[in-house]
Amino acid sequence: MTSEQTPLTAISVVPSGNDVLIAGLHWQWEPARGRRRMRIEARDQLASHWLALPAGTADEPAAWLGCLADDAPDFPKGKRPASLTAALLANVPPDCWGVFLLPDGQWWFMAMTGGHPSPYGDVVGDAAAVKRATERFRSTVPAPASGWTVFDPDKLLDDVGAQRSPLSALLPAVVPASARLHKTDSRTAQHLTLAVVVLVLGAWGGNYWLELKQKAAHDAWVQTELVRARQAAEQKTASLSRPWSGQPDFSGMITACVHQWRKSYLSIAGARIREQTCDVSGKLTLHYQLQDGVTVSDFAARLLALYGPDVQATFNMPGPSDDASFTLPVPFTAAPAEALLPGDEQLRRMTSYAQRLRANLRFSEPEVLTQTVGQEHVPLPWRRYSFTFITDIPPDRLFDALRFPGNGLRLKSLKTEQRSSRLTYTLEGMLYAEN
Repeated sequence: MTSEQTPLTAISVVPSGNDVLIAGLHWQWEPARGRRRMRIEARDQLASHWLALPAGTADEPAAWLGCLADDAPDFPKGKRPASLTAALLANVPPDCWGVFLLPDGQWWFMAMTGGHPSPYGDVVGDAAAVKRATERFRSTVPAPASGWTVFDPDKLLDDVGAQRSPLSALLPAVVPASARLHKTDSRTAQHLTLAVVVLVLGAWGGNYWLELKQKAAHDAWVQTELVRARQAAEQKTASLSRPWSGQPDFSGMITACVHQWRKSYLSIAGARIREQTCDVSGKLTLHYQLQDGVTVSDFAARLLALYGPDVQATFNMPGPSDDASFTLPVPFTAAPAEALLPGDEQLRRMTSYAQRLRANLRFSEPEVLTQTVGQEHVPLPWRRYSFTFITDIPPDRLFDALRFPGNGLRLKSLKTEQRSSRLTYTLEGMLYAEN
């Protein structure tokens, strides 16, 4: 039971007239719209360029944000950068994927779901990396009712039903404006503002200059006082304990739990695994169903041979004696107190994520946090929600740290249950947010 992940950092440039089409953007869902909001999010992602495609509804606006890594190579001078994925949107079916050989010799994996870019697509790399990206997409994203349209003009994959249309046949004659990338740090407005200020200052003179100096001195004093007050507030906040500090990192705990249970045995002495629970105390508890013909002695003897004398089985006896359980250690690393996302952003992000996946997500009412300082109960500037997230998609794929920031999220337990022929994953934990 192993999992393999490919870094999505490579890019490729495809010339197209006065434009260059960029393959290799990182796509993510944003529960908001607006150029300023998208630019701020792109800056947080350390992106040099970005592109937002509208999604959602008028009542609940959202967008698909594509970001280009800040360390990407420079584009040819005089050429306008655009997204290769966004340029193809109008010319391919809403539910499709494909692999293409690009002019620079690299391979590109493209994926569209519901008429928008898939966060698992837009991957550039060698043939092996693109094949891994394809396998990850097909094993993670459910197929639509009408099935996938597959493109494989260069026959990288063994898919006899794939279409052989070359990439050049799918590209539009003119790159649409909606596919062009925006710079993350645009300083045009700052330069214009500076020019206006210089002109105004040049028009002033004489006595008004003295008044300006006096006003500047007053503003400097006000700014100093504001800085002093802010530093005092920050020192007070820094002295308060952050309740999410010292607990295992959200993504790290999921990875450690999944790594341990994938090393476990599906069957011991003929008994099939039924349930696995990994909790924050560092224990993985496994339950096995003793079926007809399997005795508790059979199970205990086989467990001793597999794990040695340090691992002991527990049976539900006296009683049905049809359940055997034992625990294994899971090493976790305590995480420092990272910064929380502003306001309810993490709450909205996680809710939107569950809605897109059709997962079952429940939040408790927010809990007000306090800290005892001396004999005084000081309210903390944070609140805490308990949550339960139920899905049939492996959680290490859903909550990879590169795709889903775990700011303020802490996990209490992660349970895996075998129901018929499907696995169900239940995550229980806490979400911390600013007041």
